[in-house]
Amino acid sequence: MTYIGLAASLKNKQVIDTTDVFFDVALPVVLDGSGNPPVEPRNYTFVGLDVPTLLFRLVFGTPAFRVDLVDTNIQFSETLNSRADEVRPMITFLHQHKGGSFAKVAIVGPLAELDFIPRNNEDPADDAFTTLVFSQPVFANGSQIPNGFYRMLVRALKVTGNPTREADYESFLSPVVGITTT
Repeated sequence: MTYIGLAASLKNKQVIDTTDVFFDVALPVVLDGSGNPPVEPRNYTFVGLDVPTLLFRLVFGTPAFRVDLVDTNIQFSETLNSRADEVRPMITFLHQHKGGSFAKVAIVGPLAELDFIPRNNEDPADDAFTTLVFSQPVFANGSQIPNGFYRMLVRALKVTGNPTREADYESFLSPVVGITTT
């Protein structure tokens, strides 16, 4: 009997797009209220459009996508792989957790946790990217984010990855993001 199957490990498949193909800026990226990536650390007041937005693309689905707020001086190495030539509806389920740590990474607080997200389309006019607009200075559980400087730690679990193993995630650490509210 003939079998036509995959002859590679899905666990090694790139999940997060790191190219600049669609936006002329490497992804993922944090945008300011004007839709531009800040060139230096930026304070957000959460007044009007002065809010941070995370823009990313998934080139392969992920069983778990997480965005956490971490300290600016975090000792963490990103694990995104470069995608040289590859050129992507979100279902969200909010999990109630309260910071802590993961793989010895101190987490100030969770911003978003999404389960079973499919890849984005290749058509720029049809679900080619995903944005998470953080319109309020609150963690995912609704508690207030204290004024200060932070970074966003983005992680996507590789397909067939173990959710308790940091090595099974692709990760990205944002530039410094300031929170200044009255």
